[in-house]
Amino acid sequence: MIEIRQLGQQIGAEITGVDVKTLEDADFAAIYRAWLDYNVVVVPDQKLEIEDFLRYSRRFGVVHPHPSKMTRHPDYPEITLLGVNKFDPDGALNMSIYRRGAEGWHTDGAYDQEPFKATQLYALAVPGTGGDTFFASMYAAYESLPAAQGAARRARGRLHLRRPQEGDGAVERGRPGVDTRLPSDRPPPP
Repeated sequence: MIEIRQLGQQIGAEITGVDVKTLEDADFAAIYRAWLDYNVVVVPDQKLEIEDFLRYSRRFGVVHPHPSKMTRHPDYPEITLLGVNKFDPDGALNMSIYRRGAEGWHTDGAYDQEPFKATQLYALAVPGTGGDTFFASMYAAYESLPAAQGAARRARGRLHLRRPQEGDGAVERGRPGVDTRLPSDRPPPP
């Protein structure tokens, strides 16, 4: 039986008692509702092949390939392989690979005119400690603004900047900086 347990005060839920490969529509609807309510959901203890992962992900909507072509799966461009070649043969962390996204705070696709609806992650290995993936509720951040500041923010909209970082290879890969102004109160994608 599906169970949903809230993880954080403003964001996050853990969903247990399901196998995402064999979800009935009602159970998927509960997962989708939890995602809308908590913005981040964790569904542990899944054993998925790539096709299973894509089929489950597509239930949330269209799956778009990540802009970084160098980390795409060779047979499944919708899949981004994180941590590929992150370590040198001697076991040392390759900082140029690490800097591509792990060193600084970022969100994928927020600068696009049509931002990504969601990101699905399927961990093949989970560290006992660390990992350093954090999530923040921008709804809570926005709602915590004083009324006058919130009104000013709505009037100005959001300016998203994506700038290549030193050593990330973005310019070499044809991904120069992007400035995108979007409305602040635009609803999330359905």
